[in-house]
Amino acid sequence: MNRSGQNIVVGALVQWTGANTYGVVTNIDDRVIHVQWDEADRPPQFAVRNPPLLRIEVEGEVVQRRSTGEIATVQGPVDVARPTWQCIVTSSGKPVRANVPEADLRPVPITDPVDRFEANHIGSLQQYRLQEVTRWYRALHLHNDLVSLGNARVDIKPHQVSVVHRVVTNYPHRFLLCDEVGLGKTIEAGMALKELRTKGGARRALAIVPPNLVRQWQFEMKTKFNEIFSVLNTNTVQFLG
Repeated sequence: MNRSGQNIVVGALVQWTGANTYGVVTNIDDRVIHVQWDEADRPPQFAVRNPPLLRIEVEGEVVQRRSTGEIATVQGPVDVARPTWQCIVTSSGKPVRANVPEADLRPVPITDPVDRFEANHIGSLQQYRLQEVTRWYRALHLHNDLVSLGNARVDIKPHQVSVVHRVVTNYPHRFLLCDEVGLGKTIEAGMALKELRTKGGARRALAIVPPNLVRQWQFEMKTKFNEIFSVLNTNTVQFLG
């Protein structure tokens, strides 16, 4: 299935560069592209300028309808502005012609190397080099002492680096961060969390915070480390229950 970085419009099927997941563009404003991903753990917003998104070109391809699971062959466009395609859908063993929104179409995964080659799903040299460099950088970062040093939006102090290095290099990771007021315990905790999550040492995190600091912690974790925390209080727990 072909991919293109052009013509990203509302209703288009897109893929996040380097990730095997698909989503649909729900809105585009002056600065932000909003995407609803099939997987919930993906970022929902991207800058309009140079977004890491690839438009999936479905014309002439064999696809699957996400809503029904039916296999379809895409014939041609019906509406370009709100992308809709004329498809031959195999329903109950019989081919049926139908107009299907692009948001309801997904590529049929081809895993066999021979089938991929016959379907011309071999990619390009540029895509191969991009994946090679991406995997190299990922492996390099995973084996660095402190990955978060280059990813945090903070002015890191030497004593904070020392604290985080001690936390992440000793197992089990059971520490109390007890610096004086104003020495950056929140930053140390955020850096340690970022390190452990990046290296697979922590999949989930629970922050127990005094009521007057809840919003401050939530704000700092998001703005400084891009870690999104949901606030759980009496009302939210009752709602979820």
